[in-house]
Amino acid sequence: MTDHHFSSTGAGGASDDEIRRAEAVSAVVDGVATDAEQALVTSDAGLQAQVEFLTRVQSSLREVPPLDDGLRERLLAPALSAFDSHSSTAAGTFAPLPPPSRRHGSGRWLMVAAAVVAVVATAGITLSVVTGTGDSDSPNAGDSENFQDESPTLGETDDSDDDAAASADETSAEQVPDVAASAPSASSAAVDGITDKSSLSNWVLQATDGNLRPADADTRRCDRQILGSTTYRGDDVYISVEGSMAVARDADTCGIVLETDAP
Repeated sequence: MTDHHFSSTGAGGASDDEIRRAEAVSAVVDGVATDAEQALVTSDAGLQAQVEFLTRVQSSLREVPPLDDGLRERLLAPALSAFDSHSSTAAGTFAPLPPPSRRHGSGRWLMVAAAVVAVVATAGITLSVVTGTGDSDSPNAGDSENFQDESPTLGETDDSDDDAAASADETSAEQVPDVAASAPSASSAAVDGITDKSSLSNWVLQATDGNLRPADADTRRCDRQILGSTTYRGDDVYISVEGSMAVARDADTCGIVLETDAP
């Protein structure tokens, strides 16, 4: 976690004693302290407080779940592309600078600040991935799953007038909508993609309907039984109900990309 090889020259205004104390704190946090370093920290309440703080930072970092490889690649791709484009246009503009000298007096505080920033940034990305980043206010969300059968009332016909009856039949045929053509089929439930939590919930409702079950329903994917497969923002996903949650998992990595309360 930290660098224990401090110079004893006192660069940057730090005294030899400050450097020695910082090295002792870092060594104790990393579990590689000598007896002398352990004794120094134990005898100083201020150094013990630093050790406790850095230990909490380490613990917080370990609790943050790692990003799966597929999601990490998708997050890094735009930044890498922009960096390559910028570096190709800026090459030769600036002369390389010599490596900066270490400021030993502030090194341990920079390390603490970096650790805190890492905890906040990683937790933010993970929360965004787990809860989903779709716009739940999308005007089309869930609209495709709402169905309404309409059957206009046919006009009364006069049984004694064959011509009038034929005319009424023709009129009613034009007015009655083609319900079979407008209602989604079993395959459409599997084809229609999801965009947010609302559409995920509606998709699950369709898939659990006996007449709209996807072709791959009740198969096992990602070590669990799924309701079927669809797409989420262009990527193939498997849909399953896990406990009280409806979950969408990436078909390549099996990582959760969207979840909501099961309907």
